[in-house]
Amino acid sequence: KPQTNSHNAQHLYKPVFKMMNISFILLLISCLLSRTLAQDDNATCIAESVALVSNETVAGLYANLRTAIEADVKADFMQFCSVLSRSCTLNVADYSGELTSACTEAGGQVASKQVTLDCEGNLMNVPIPGGIDVHIKAIPACVGASCDPDNLPPEIGAVFDAGVDEVATEIEAAVAESADITCNGGQVENAGSGALWMNFGTFYVLTVFLALRLCV
Repeated sequence: KPQTNSHNAQHLYKPVFKMMNISFILLLISCLLSRTLAQDDNATCIAESVALVSNETVAGLYANLRTAIEADVKADFMQFCSVLSRSCTLNVADYSGELTSACTEAGGQVASKQVTLDCEGNLMNVPIPGGIDVHIKAIPACVGASCDPDNLPPEIGAVFDAGVDEVATEIEAAVAESADITCNGGQVENAGSGALWMNFGTFYVLTVFLALRLCV
């Protein structure tokens, strides 16, 4: 008896569905293992970072860095600015050499973030229509050697963000005191990397998506 089209379709699809099920199971196992390993890595990162926070040398150099930046901003903020670009750039890396060395010697590494403040006012007595961007680059934090600087655990990330906010607030106040510029907060960004997407076909992408959804 001749096979129907429906029977042929089922015969063709069975290997595909079997392959998808195997891929799904493998991806799910891989995802769960990755999460377990990530949790272990996070615990190590947190423990290392907490120890570094209590390091007196690192803490003292971080305080000195903030004081030095605030003093330079109050003395002459225009040294960081350009009328042509309608912006000011303060690179904290210019002040953090000793901190970076001390952090490394203590067994850590430096993660960094940057802030762009939304400001308005005058640059060198020239009114700037449309606002002024004040970029504060490479704000550092000494974190554990096992940490991924671009993907810190939430506990460490929250502490880092609080420190970044304090630095930005101090600089904002110093700018207002030394220049005819008013800032109204801004955006915090990682110094991190972008994402890569690869298309392996509709079925496989769907399998990946389902596996990830189950693992988060």
